[in-house]
Amino acid sequence: MTNKFKGYHGTSISSAKEILKSNYDLSIGDKEWLGNGVYFFIEGISSKPNGQAKNWAIAQSWDNVNKKNKYKEYCVIKSNIEVSEHNLLDLTKEEGVNVLEYLLECFEKKIQNINKKLDFIDGLLMGY
Repeated sequence: MTNKFKGYHGTSISSAKEILKSNYDLSIGDKEWLGNGVYFFIEGISSKPNGQAKNWAIAQSWDNVNKKNKYKEYCVIKSNIEVSEHNLLDLTKEEGVNVLEYLLECFEKKIQNINKKLDFIDGLLMGY
C-alpha cells in the first residue's frame, strides 16, 4: 500500500533551482531534528503548510554567526510525496508513537551505559 501526501518545502531561491534540476538532497546527521531526510510541512497535519514552509525558509536564512541573512529570496516548493506503508512511521497514530517510545527506551539504556550525552536523540532515533 502507498500513502500519498502533498508537502511544502521552504528554501532559498537558489536551492529551489537546484532541487528542480536534480531533486532534493537529504539532510544527514545526528543533529538533524527528525533524522536523515527531506523536511516538509504536510497538508492535513500542519495547519497552514504553505505558510509554515515560507516561515521556515525565512527563519533558516538567518546566520547567527555573521548576524545577517544568508539569502533574501526564498521559495516554497509543493511536492507530491508517495511512501510505501512499510517505510512510514506515522506519528499521528498511536502505533507509530508506540514504536518511537520503544526505540527511545532501548536507546536510553544504551546511552546511559556508555555515558554519552546526546542533544538530538529524536534525530538519531529517526535515522535509525
